[in-house]
Amino acid sequence: MHCPVKEMEPVERMMSGFEQFKKEVFDKKPDFFGQLAEGQSPKFMVFACADSRVCPSVVLNFQPGEAFTVRNIASMVPPYDPTKYAGVGAAIEYAVLHLKVDSIVVIGHSRCGGIKGLMSIKDDGTTSTDFIESWVKIGLVAREKVKAQHATLPFQDQCTQCEKEAVNVSLQNLLTYPFVKEGLEKKTLRLFGGHYDFVKGSFETWEP
Repeated sequence: MHCPVKEMEPVERMMSGFEQFKKEVFDKKPDFFGQLAEGQSPKFMVFACADSRVCPSVVLNFQPGEAFTVRNIASMVPPYDPTKYAGVGAAIEYAVLHLKVDSIVVIGHSRCGGIKGLMSIKDDGTTSTDFIESWVKIGLVAREKVKAQHATLPFQDQCTQCEKEAVNVSLQNLLTYPFVKEGLEKKTLRLFGGHYDFVKGSFETWEP
């Protein structure tokens, strides 16, 4: 019989991971990390899901300093609202006006629990969670579109459709931020949607 592998304690796991990174990456690129110590100038701003299976730096092989990343439930970008969504707004404002990113990318993914939650919200709008359903309701327009156009599909397939439609809603919401709209008009900024399917091992992108 094989003995089960002992699971590392949290701190041990983190330190082990850091030691490997330092040995294999950090110590081998002193000039590169020396430049990063002076500041960042990422080309991308990425909105990605907090799902542990879809880290954009792993999936898209982003290197340190390359992507300014916001991760939340279902990769949602809420509409411009300084009082309700100041955290997301601050990140977008900083990325566009101070870091001067070239591209903002919103990435959805397969089997997203947040999208499943959105598609499962009761038609009367009642909620059973403190935060989750209220947050994913940002994508209600996507939910209604999928339910109207794909009513005959199985629920899982409807969720797959909604994973992409919710990205489109977020891309439209980005247009409500004045500095994003200005960047698009001046052609200093581009928006992209993306979808990562970790079942099929595929990644697709599109422009709104």
